[in-house]
Amino acid sequence: MLQDAIELYQSGYTKLKIKVGLDVNQDIERIKLISEHLKDKVTLLIDANQGYNYKQAINFINQLTNLDINIEIIEQPVKRYALNVLQQITQKSFYPIIADESCHSPIDALNIVKNNCADGINIKLMKCGGINNANAIYHIAHTANINIMVGCMLESPIGVNAIASFAASKADICYADLDPIALIKYNSIQGGAQLVNNQIILSDNPGLGITGFSDSLMHILEIK
Repeated sequence: MLQDAIELYQSGYTKLKIKVGLDVNQDIERIKLISEHLKDKVTLLIDANQGYNYKQAINFINQLTNLDINIEIIEQPVKRYALNVLQQITQKSFYPIIADESCHSPIDALNIVKNNCADGINIKLMKCGGINNANAIYHIAHTANINIMVGCMLESPIGVNAIASFAASKADICYADLDPIALIKYNSIQGGAQLVNNQIILSDNPGLGITGFSDSLMHILEIK
């Protein structure tokens, strides 16, 4: 994890998202290690992916608060359905809490905003069902003046292209976590969004700008 963080910083990234949620003490040690090597060079976004319960989340946050580490947000510390627990953590946390798995729909977004369950929302097209619902969630979060983040699942560059285009159309989206475009081993999609150094560059062509698929992908389809 430390080596990955160093390589990403050397590639131009100044915000790194750290996955936690299995063991509080190990998570703290990993974060401390990264911070010690990259102090004042990067800011950290922390994502627990529903891994903690209330007691663990508060313990984790309290330990972080006592350390001199540049952390901007903590994402989804507890199970998605535990909105009352998420609300309590949000009220007690020194860091802004972002709801991810807790927000699948505009109705979820309304409940989160109405009950002050989180300081922000992560919008994903594959999670909420497409552009219309994503736009509705965005407007709810925008009206409530909370942090807005976009993300994605482990999906193809087509999906990443769509959410990147959505994010580019909104001036107040704080974070874009769209790493599959960097993780994919063989990209068979021609055109569309491209990863250039530490930036995702959108196409000037119509729609998503995707012009076709490589021969390797067509060959796989023919085999099936």
